Amino acid sequence: MRKSGASGNKITPNRKLIRKSASRQDLRGLNDKVTLKHILGLTTTNTNGLASNPTSGIIAYPAGCVIVLYNTKTNIQKHILNPDKKTITCVSFSPDGRYLVSGESGQQPSVRVWDLNENLSQVAELRGHKSGINAVEFSPNNKLLVSIGDQHDMLVNVWNWKLGHTVACNKSGCRVRSVSFSESGNYLVTVGNRHVKFWYLDQEATSKGNAPITPITGRAGILGDQRNNCFTDVKCGRGKNSAFTYCVTKSSLLCMFNERRIMDKWVELKAGSANCLEVTENYIFCGCSNGLIRVFDPTSLRFVASFPRPHNLGVNVSEGLQPTDLVHVSNKSCPDLVAITLDSEHFKMTSIYNDHSLYVWDLKNIKKVGKVASFLYHSACIWGVETYPYFDDSPSACLPYGSFLTCSSDDTIRIWNIETGNTQVKMYPRNLYSKELLKIVYIDEDLSNIQDTSMAPFGKDTDGKNGVRCMQISPDGQILATGDRSGNLRIYSLDFFDETFRIEAHESEILCVEFSPEESGYKLLASSSRDRLIHIFDVMKKYTLLQTIDDHSSSITAVRFNYDENILQLLSCGADKVVMFHTAQTNENGVCFVRNTIVPGKATLYDMGIEPTRKYAATVGQDRNMRVYNVQEAKQTTCFKGSLSDEGNLIKFQLDGGGVYAAISCSDKTIGIFDFVNGECEASMHGHSEIATGLKFTADGKHLISVSGDGCIFVWNLPPALTENIRNRILDLNAPLPQENDYEEDARRKTFVVSGSDSIPTDPSHLEESISNGKTPAGYRFSVGQLPLWAQKQMGNGQDGNGQSKGQSQPMGRWGQGGLGPVTEQALEIPHRKFSEDSIASAHSENPIDGEPEEVIYPPVEEDTAMMDPEKTFYVTESRGSQSANKTFNQNGETIDLNGTEDVDTETDPEKESDMDRQSSSDVESDNDEAFSPLMEHFEKLATPAKILSASRSRSSSSSEPVEPQNALQQKFVPGHRASISAKFLSRSQKSSSTRSSTNSTGTADEQRKRLENLKAKLGNHPSSASQTTSTNTNNIIHERPPPTQASAPNLSTAQRAANRKASMDAAARMSP
Repeated sequence: MRKSGASGNKITPNRKLIRKSASRQDLRGLNDKVTLKHILGLTTTNTNGLASNPTSGIIAYPAGCVIVLYNTKTNIQKHILNPDKKTITCVSFSPDGRYLVSGESGQQPSVRVWDLNENLSQVAELRGHKSGINAVEFSPNNKLLVSIGDQHDMLVNVWNWKLGHTVACNKSGCRVRSVSFSESGNYLVTVGNRHVKFWYLDQEATSKGNAPITPITGRAGILGDQRNNCFTDVKCGRGKNSAFTYCVTKSSLLCMFNERRIMDKWVELKAGSANCLEVTENYIFCGCSNGLIRVFDPTSLRFVASFPRPHNLGVNVSEGLQPTDLVHVSNKSCPDLVAITLDSEHFKMTSIYNDHSLYVWDLKNIKKVGKVASFLYHSACIWGVETYPYFDDSPSACLPYGSFLTCSSDDTIRIWNIETGNTQVKMYPRNLYSKELLKIVYIDEDLSNIQDTSMAPFGKDTDGKNGVRCMQISPDGQILATGDRSGNLRIYSLDFFDETFRIEAHESEILCVEFSPEESGYKLLASSSRDRLIHIFDVMKKYTLLQTIDDHSSSITAVRFNYDENILQLLSCGADKVVMFHTAQTNENGVCFVRNTIVPGKATLYDMGIEPTRKYAATVGQDRNMRVYNVQEAKQTTCFKGSLSDEGNLIKFQLDGGGVYAAISCSDKTIGIFDFVNGECEASMHGHSEIATGLKFTADGKHLISVSGDGCIFVWNLPPALTENIRNRILDLNAPLPQENDYEEDARRKTFVVSGSDSIPTDPSHLEESISNGKTPAGYRFSVGQLPLWAQKQMGNGQDGNGQSKGQSQPMGRWGQGGLGPVTEQALEIPHRKFSEDSIASAHSENPIDGEPEEVIYPPVEEDTAMMDPEKTFYVTESRGSQSANKTFNQNGETIDLNGTEDVDTETDPEKESDMDRQSSSDVESDNDEAFSPLMEHFEKLATPAKILSASRSRSSSSSEPVEPQNALQQKFVPGHRASISAKFLSRSQKSSSTRSSTNSTGTADEQRKRLENLKAKLGNHPSSASQTTSTNTNNIIHERPPPTQASAPNLSTAQRAANRKASMDAAARMSP
């Protein structure tokens, strides 16, 4: 690292660092030293972003630039990082479960194949698309691989992935939403907006190793009445139904195509929309809006069952302690399904919803579905993260050790804890909705931003005034202060998380809030905003305003209190490129801050931090440098380069508890850990698909938490050498430090089997005490599933290989109240299994492979008219032959013939498709250009005063003329210009529709001339009945001319009206050919 600044001025804090000997040095690369421990979040936006391993049951989904491999049995994550730092868009497993394929967004994306048996290594990288990739899938024989490009690419590529070249290719003609291989592998099917196409493969050509690229033959499906529908997902039939193909539509229809590509049947799903689909030999699972999952028979499309709905939007997760708390409230809405995937081997289904929640369902009884696990994540940009401080006296703590808080643009504040040893503290016990999530605080009562809006035509609007922008916990751990994007300052009590104060503090978004240190003797709160103001509030006087500082000329991005040598200072920096030092002075009102020094800079400053000794402060900004200042002298001492690359800006800066290392996030989506003394880079990480907007070290120095605009929380494991240096430094400062054995516990889940109880006990201390005394308490069973078979047989008196007493039934625990009776555990050793009612019944009492019973919760079944009497609700419509003899079955089994239309090959020519069809809101996505980042635009706009932005927005919204954009970014996201784009396409649509209606209604020129002659003759012969005759002819000739105005008729005489009509007819005659 280069070092610059005043000569002789160096940071020389009294610290004790542990330097490793040469034999113990960490020789790994910078990108390998820090590893991912856990990810809280996902970025799945459609059905292609979720997959299940057909052999192991592990599910895969994207989280930014990372693929998460989640084991539903052990609750353990593994991670695959994309080396190109591009967002993962789609994933799929091979039929044998050994390989995983992924697609990515951006320019020149790659299709990557990963070997799951070889340390998750990449075995193939295929390049053939120019823009993003929407879907990928293996062929049934595992030899071929298909990848589908996005709406800017539209390529259908078939790869021989082991040889690394394309064997077949063609253009889809429109944006493809999903793809599915047939069971035979002879063809594949793609669906989209008014698009269902069957692509037939030449098996002889694709099997040759060096064969040239051949075009795929594509034939459109015969859609009939549904030719204008938008098809969202497709799956080919399996087993006895392999000749059929199944699709779901945006209008909530389940459609079935026969072997001749004709839509044979369809059924209404009785939902707002249908988004995803899974098909087995015996069942069809349809994921719909409002949390509905419908199950149908694949042969007759007969309704079978419905899944329990997930949580209500706005649910209080801290109150979900009993299974009865999981019941759906009828007057509240649920999140929409985004993706579902089925594990037929272990009878589980995983579903993802548009509020970024994930559920794992148990399907051992298709009529009584249970919940295995669930997770509720942020659905929008996360702006900040705060770790709860560690206290030696735990009774004074409001939150468990290891808890941290995040705030987001989805208008929520969430409390997380991933430490497995913490069961409950005060008001936050572990709940049934999510084990990592303790509490959700909703800012917006309308919940208008809780669901993901990434599918909007112009992408996420990061310049909206929704969401919590910043927050901080008070030094005593009792208060939380937050600032939102509307300028409101909210104060919460962490005991019950009640909102105690709300202050309309600023005219624009609040960028930073800060509490004064406890040792200063003052209890102050400072807030800074884009309106160039800093407000100082007195906490002890109910947050009365003490002072307003208006010394800055632009947005204030960071404000910090510092107390050293009995002097209280206030430091601030912002987009005006200066660092200001203010000193506190007492007066009759209490305290006020007086400006002492201004240190000018060369670029916008985005963040600031003060090291624990209170001697030095550091800033980061657009010049990619970390500048260090002596606080007492108010001078810059050193300057280090804070990024390994020469591109991007430094956005966030965070020091660890000992001030040894600094974590810095860059706009190139990387995070670096630097030595705060010499500026040496210790580690570099990547994985977020957006800028890291918040960083925080944990109190024990073992982890780094990062949050990002992609809505994901990454928990990183720090190397042991860095952790040891941090802990030694904290001990030198006499600061409280968690001990090594605090809340340390085995990573596997505890399993409690409870007899005669409705819920699992939340306090297992009495069980642990009995175990420590050598006694086995009632209702508790040790899991020996991981022991060798010979050791399992030696366990206990008369126990079998699973650790169960022979001849005894396993208690049902929490789900025992379902009245299913006792069950006997058996080992799952069936190599290949079909998903049917018989197989489900036989496996209903079986445990997972690892021998440990899972915690299955059966929510109370809500009253569903579809489940009580499905024939009265779901009507199957059949199409026979070339004409649509649409049959609807009523409640008596009688058939009702509806109006039929002739089936037409509805494949449209993309060149003839209208502009309005191309710009429909259901079919347009944001550009996948990696160079464009709305979040980066937000930080760049901080240098623009808020008043100028608000004035330009008001002018653009009030003016009828479109605003000329100044640059490409403004062209995409300025609201006024967006409205003008919509108006442009609307006017074009109106013109084209009026032209078509006029042409279709008037007929040929000869017919027009005859009508006009007849009308003139009638008017000349019967002038008194002219009004009635004209009205009759007007009804016969629709859209030929506008009807006469009723309001002006009484004011005109009969002669005047006749003259006006004659003049209009003469004008029409002259216009006609």
